[in-house]
Amino acid sequence: MFDIMSKKEEVCMMTVGVSIGERIKHLQKRKGMTDTELAKVLHIDRATLKRIIEGGTEKVSSQVIIDAAQYFGVSTDF
Repeated sequence: MFDIMSKKEEVCMMTVGVSIGERIKHLQKRKGMTDTELAKVLHIDRATLKRIIEGGTEKVSSQVIIDAAQYFGVSTDF
């Protein structure tokens, strides 16, 4: 089983105006991770993660984006 997003899925998500939060949520679901597990990986608290994936914030730190990309095996512009 592959844990990374296929190139086709990655390009599709980039081109249809999907928010960073929606992309992270998609990757989280594919890995079967809880919010608590993902927040720990991204070095943020669960409340911050919820705001990101539910669209409650448009500003996501570059470090969170880098950590997510490295963990999920995608590019930072996913």
